[in-house]
This record gives sequence, structure tokens and C-alpha cells, in this order.
Amino acid sequence: MPMETASVRLPAPTFPRIDATWNLAVCSEMASRAAISLFASPLASICSTSLSRGVSDSVAKVRWDDWSDAFPAFITLVATPLTFSIATGLSLGLLSFTFIKIGTGRIREISPLIWVLSVLFLLRYAFLGTE
Repeated sequence: MPMETASVRLPAPTFPRIDATWNLAVCSEMASRAAISLFASPLASICSTSLSRGVSDSVAKVRWDDWSDAFPAFITLVATPLTFSIATGLSLGLLSFTFIKIGTGRIREISPLIWVLSVLFLLRYAFLGTE
């Protein structure tokens, strides 16, 4: 006995209908993002301005005439954006500070906290490697 099947033909969406739906979704998404950026933009500019002001104030306080202080600061300033990591930039600057002070015989200028952090950063690089 042959098997009978029933089929229902549904109308396929036409291209103009798809375009209208897509345009509505994109326009509503753009409007919501514009509304968010309208309120977030001033906050972002305030944060970036105050952050850059704080960094420039810190850079101005570095004793650039003493290379044992200037070189670690320079390493920190360069390594932070190049490695895309504040922690890596600070650790490289701190380690270079410690090694330069040891190499120049100015060990008394290294505080106990810097000794502890330097040992921890050395252990991090020795055993954990790069991230």
C-alpha cells in the first residue's frame, strides 16, 4: 500500500521583507549604543584625563639626572604599553631597580618591601614563565 503524505507550502520571506527586518534591528542597536555613548563619553574623557594627569605628575617627579632611578622608570614606562600588562611593566621596572641598585653598590636604598616583591617577581618569572 503506498504511503500518502501531506505537504504544506509556506511562503518564503522575500528579500525586501528580510532587509526591512535587518534594518530595523541594526537601527535600534545603533540607537541604543548612541544613547549609551552619549552618557558614557564624558565619563570616559574625565577618567582618561585624570589618569594621564596622574601619570604625567609621576613622571615629572622622577630624578632623571640619577640614571639608577631614571632607567627603571623608563623601563616601566616602555614595558607597560609594549607588553599590554601593567603588572608586567611594573615587575620589570621593579626588578631593574633592584638589580641596578645592587650593581651600583647602593643596596641600602632598597626597602624591605622592594626586596620581598623582587624575590616574588623573580620566582614568578623563574617558575611560571610568561602568561
